[in-house]
Amino acid sequence: MTMDEFWNIVDRVHADSPSDMKNKCRLLGDELRRLPAQEVLSFGRHFADCFYKAYHWDIWGAAIIINRGCGDDSFMDFRSTLISLGRAPFEAALRDADSLADFDIDPAWAAYEGYQYVMPEAYEEMTGGEEPPDEDKHRHPQKVTGVPVVEWEMSKRFPRLAAKYGHKDSDYAVEKERAAMLEKRKQVAAKLKTILLDGGIIPSSGVIPPYLVAAKTLRSGRSPGSSSIHQVWKTFDFDEGHYLTAAFELEKASPAELECRPDLNGVRLKTDPSTPQTDDFEKWQHTLKERGLIGC
Repeated sequence: MTMDEFWNIVDRVHADSPSDMKNKCRLLGDELRRLPAQEVLSFGRHFADCFYKAYHWDIWGAAIIINRGCGDDSFMDFRSTLISLGRAPFEAALRDADSLADFDIDPAWAAYEGYQYVMPEAYEEMTGGEEPPDEDKHRHPQKVTGVPVVEWEMSKRFPRLAAKYGHKDSDYAVEKERAAMLEKRKQVAAKLKTILLDGGIIPSSGVIPPYLVAAKTLRSGRSPGSSSIHQVWKTFDFDEGHYLTAAFELEKASPAELECRPDLNGVRLKTDPSTPQTDDFEKWQHTLKERGLIGC
């Protein structure tokens, strides 16, 4: 089956049932059952090619506006529904997702779950229960292509869709504020992570100090006196949440991230399993020896 033949089937089925997705799926199944099994598989390959091409942030942005929100699973359904509309809207959307404003897409069925299952179901019926080969499993893109979208910055990017479906960026002010807070928290945690390593607050044993111990040193603006590293830094505001995020990331640090500390070569970073009743770095170091954690 050629791509033209694939689209001829999709367009014909859409013309017969432009807005009833359940009926459209039934009609597509009827069309596929008239074909040899290998042609049904070929239809599935073309469908997969289109499905992967639509894994783009512009298409996802359009889906968010039309569907009034769209998560990962719904975006899979939206892409399938988009293909079901036919070649013209699909190819127009790939060129300019805002052009979907030219087509009749009802939010009630914009992310219909079912069209993508018609081919495998038809094939199984035709072959007595044999599932289609899983040859496309590893072809799906790992990342969404294009520039990411956020709900509070959609109107300029998709002006026609926003106008048609009543999208207002201002409706997402709370989400915008929450995203800004998360980004700030991420930046503070990244700064803490850098100083913990570069400033020698994590000793050569690889044990990450408890919050109270590290916080006192971090707020002093200089490396611990017993450390072989001697650095100073400008103090800044942070809380225990920031610190715990940084510690969690450090536990997952790759060897490349630890290259700044040759003494940590081959050492796995881990948080202190207990919380000694002290905020003094030197006293905490002494408890590591007492608890047998030095050198682990």
